[in-house]
Amino acid sequence: MGALIKSELRKILTTNVWWALLIPAALVTLLVTLGGSAAGLFLTSIASQVQDTNLNVPLALLVFASGVNIGTIFSAIFGGLAVAGEFQHRTITTTYLTAPSRTASMLAKLITYSAFGVLYGVVIAIFGTIGALLALDIDNFPNVGSWLLLCLVAVLANVLWVVLGVGLGALMGNQLAVVLVVPLGALLEALIRGVLGSQGAPEVTYFLPNASGSNMVGGVAQDLLLDSISGAARSLGRGFTDTDGLPWWGSGLVFLGYVALFVAVGRLVAQRRDIA
Repeated sequence: MGALIKSELRKILTTNVWWALLIPAALVTLLVTLGGSAAGLFLTSIASQVQDTNLNVPLALLVFASGVNIGTIFSAIFGGLAVAGEFQHRTITTTYLTAPSRTASMLAKLITYSAFGVLYGVVIAIFGTIGALLALDIDNFPNVGSWLLLCLVAVLANVLWVVLGVGLGALMGNQLAVVLVVPLGALLEALIRGVLGSQGAPEVTYFLPNASGSNMVGGVAQDLLLDSISGAARSLGRGFTDTDGLPWWGSGLVFLGYVALFVAVGRLVAQRRDIA
């Protein structure tokens, strides 16, 4: 297994894909966090004027979560290219012939890409933090422990998205399809969630893939937000959050189920797919 993991590392590091996706992931996270911070400050300033009091809400938690959840799109695409890219460039033949089995090859990819998922998560968390620091005051941040906890969950979410991407790529076997399906799937699910919400069935949306994955980070951010404020600020904080959904760990378990499903089905399809 060690030799297979080293082989996967060489494949990743000798191409430009890993940093070509990491850079936009970091920049998009930074921009989304900056934009969310500006919007949040505007709303809190209006609320402060209406209630004639100074409301200090740790908005950094929510805008950070939003930025991270957008950044995970790139993590999923990166994972999706693990197998799909090899089928596309016909290097999968050599990979399979030099590995003890296709299952061993898949396992090596999952381990290696999970490590890069940690890298993606750390970089995205750093740039999300920078974005919040640039736009918000220190009063809009929670304590250090809460922030580190949120960052840790953000890293975990990125690892799971990368692993799901590996399964998706194995299932589809085409890198262009992966690049298109990941963002379009998120957009389609957003439309479905809107329809279900308008039809009085919002509880169904909490069990959809993107919703459950996003609520891992978003749910922790909401919990930490409500735990750190009180009084008039607490009522405003509730306006920024959705407390009717699953707890963050419940969403995490749902999303973990999707990850396992994609990996299992992807492995099965990859096992039976012919190679040139």
